[in-house]
Amino acid sequence: MIVGFAIDFLKAYPQAGKTLQLPADISYPIAYANEKMCWHVDDSYCAVQVFKGKYMLSYCIEIKAKQALRIPIVIHHPDIHWQYMLQGRIGVEAYDNSNPILIEKQQQQLYVEKGVFKAWVPPGRHILVGFVIAAEWLAKHEDALSLSAEDFPIALIPGLVYQSSPTAMSDAMLTDIFRLLQIPYKKGFKQETIIYAAIGNLHGAHQDEIPIDPEAGAKAKLEAIHRYIHTLIEEEQPVPLIQEIADKFYIEINHLNRIHKKHYACTISAFVNTAKLEKSIEYLYANYSILNIAFILDYNDSSAFRKAFIKKYSIPPSQYTQKYPR
Repeated sequence: MIVGFAIDFLKAYPQAGKTLQLPADISYPIAYANEKMCWHVDDSYCAVQVFKGKYMLSYCIEIKAKQALRIPIVIHHPDIHWQYMLQGRIGVEAYDNSNPILIEKQQQQLYVEKGVFKAWVPPGRHILVGFVIAAEWLAKHEDALSLSAEDFPIALIPGLVYQSSPTAMSDAMLTDIFRLLQIPYKKGFKQETIIYAAIGNLHGAHQDEIPIDPEAGAKAKLEAIHRYIHTLIEEEQPVPLIQEIADKFYIEINHLNRIHKKHYACTISAFVNTAKLEKSIEYLYANYSILNIAFILDYNDSSAFRKAFIKKYSIPPSQYTQKYPR
């Protein structure tokens, strides 16, 4: 699918530097993105990650603004964008230069015509996730996916940008957004299949008129947190502190531990510990050294890993494969 929009950052900030490398503090590095770019100006940046599939396009735009930024957006052809403001807020210049059109934890649909307009953000960090479905796919599934003029009652810029009425994101939407951001890289057509499924679930949340069961929403969020933790461990990345995980998933830490105990009979810390130790067994059978396993799984030292392993399995890691040979 052809990307129907472009961020013309240099037009507004010609002194900015452009790179294909993402900033070190990017919130969600997307493993499967096939286009990545970032503009730096002073202490601010605008990072864009895009996945182009055959029938859809997904993107994540993260802006770290030390001062208010106004960024030209070039629209190459008409499109409908489903957008989710994961953090911060965003506005459209010429509509209202002081009030945002979308704020944190809200979602919207935009209909855009060919042309140029300026988006603006206040100081702070802003994360916008969105997707576009190809027109030929919309035509095939008109009953389920198409939107009409009534769905865009707000003319942000008449003749150019039209907005649906922003609404709050549900827990189900947040769960699917996190799933979309954290899908691991896969080779071949399997990658698109997984991404289509995530976007299908996300889009389905717009069509679902059944009230969301709070218990189901909590369980879905916990499952998303589990996937996040397992992905980090599989990719040999350190698992953040529980407070950081809670902040990332917009959940209060005490509530996180409470619902985790309710659904899984253990704290989230215990879950992380078990996940790491289960992974350590794979490394033991692969003949990794105890020191190397401790380093990969982010233990303070081999002694800390050995102590945790014995507490869990009642046997030193050095003896595990001998007692349980494969």
